[in-house]
Amino acid sequence: MVGAVARHEYTVIGPKVSLVARMITAYPGLVSCDEVTYLRSMLPTYNFKKLPGKMMKNISNPGKMYEFLGHRRCVMFGKRHLAREKNVNHLLLDREKELEAFRMAQQGCLHQKKGQAVLYEGGRGYGKSQLLAEINFLGQKEGHRVLPLTLKEADSKQYFYAIQTLMAIFFEIDSCPACYRQEYLHKQLHGMVEEPLHCLFNDLFFVKVMKAVAF
Repeated sequence: MVGAVARHEYTVIGPKVSLVARMITAYPGLVSCDEVTYLRSMLPTYNFKKLPGKMMKNISNPGKMYEFLGHRRCVMFGKRHLAREKNVNHLLLDREKELEAFRMAQQGCLHQKKGQAVLYEGGRGYGKSQLLAEINFLGQKEGHRVLPLTLKEADSKQYFYAIQTLMAIFFEIDSCPACYRQEYLHKQLHGMVEEPLHCLFNDLFFVKVMKAVAF
């Protein structure tokens, strides 16, 4: 429809417009978008939240829908370092009991193929950082790959932060530019995980691998 010379109004119709109208009805009060917009936005995944699927009038398969949460800041991965590095000029004294606990857990992991965990607890100045630095040194000396990670109390507020960081370090994508993370992850997973399953790592590593569609 065309109105006055100084003012023009147009009626736009089409599949996308119909989809938008149905989305407004299905998800009132939310800023929502379809999967195509989500993938092409070039925004981090933590700025979106997947919405539950809903039936929409005259649309047989609307696809995945996402809520836009706004431009939020989020620490993706922690740093791969320890609070203190081992000083080769100083021996670690009176820590045989603690080191033996680590060795026992290590042997159980290597020989029995069972996951092990050792927790060292102590007050400020107890020497926890020095002990971990020694364990890091011993592990690398024996030819094992060590994934060092330092956590802070504030990190507990971000869900799955520790496992995300450890897995990112394992796949060596923690320090690469965000724009190349998906490409690096694809190379690391090649031959280990079938390509159609790479989309399962989207939320864990803040990537946007499209889900394979079976015909």
